[in-house]
Amino acid sequence: MPAFEISRPDGFDLSETIAFLTGFRAMSVSGDSGGLDLAFSLDDSWEPVGLHLSQHGAELRVDILSNPEDASDSAIQLNLERILGLKLDIRRYLEIGERDLVVGQLQRDNPGVRPVSFSTAWEAGVWSILSQRTRRVQALAIKRRLSEAHGHAVVCPNGSTIHGFPGPATMRSLAEIQGVPLQKIEWLHGLADAALQGALDCEKLASLSQNDGSAALRAIPGIGPFSAELILARGAGNPDIFPMHEPILHGILCRLYGVTDLERHHEIAESWRPHRSWVSFLLRIGG
Repeated sequence: MPAFEISRPDGFDLSETIAFLTGFRAMSVSGDSGGLDLAFSLDDSWEPVGLHLSQHGAELRVDILSNPEDASDSAIQLNLERILGLKLDIRRYLEIGERDLVVGQLQRDNPGVRPVSFSTAWEAGVWSILSQRTRRVQALAIKRRLSEAHGHAVVCPNGSTIHGFPGPATMRSLAEIQGVPLQKIEWLHGLADAALQGALDCEKLASLSQNDGSAALRAIPGIGPFSAELILARGAGNPDIFPMHEPILHGILCRLYGVTDLERHHEIAESWRPHRSWVSFLLRIGG
């Protein structure tokens, strides 16, 4: 089985990522004590891959379970580093905890946590559309059916099978999707067109300011303020996004900081730069 290794960043613990992803359920993974299995398509090229990750001291071993289109190790590594937040600067992140006592305590309580992203901004965008005004369990079921019917199947070392989410060209070809109203299908087609034209390129979106990135994404029909922030932070892996339109996060801020004013929340988050996405993720899972 082909494999390569990635240096494990300081403070990264694969078990924390496994715990989050196996509970998240909106991504195609399988996790056990032996490691993490992932199935996804690479950003922009949409080449499907299946991987098994395991942690060995200072290294992360990446065993390639499936790679039918011969994606390069470097392309796979680039995508993994974004999905798992491996390139984020832990030194500057820990400095935030020195300035903000609430963040500092959460960092000490959750030392191995790094933000985990969808495999692509495209997949995050699809999830944002499927989950709009729809019960979470129903949206999860629709996404799982799409993966099983149209995604790349990967057999994991533990014998289970996972399916990567299909790329935009496949989604564009679907005239009907069980359980999805026509309006959402039209939005998904528009999102697929945008992805195929490069508008959802993760590297580009990760380089934009929150205002510029949100404006570009909201030009796509079906993508509102909440969805744009989700795509930027949890799809493209933009490290410095503070979700202004996420009620759950603001509820946590109200409880931990004792302030209810949304503008004050924005002011508090200014001290989290340049890792507002990372701290927001930490608050959601630890707050």
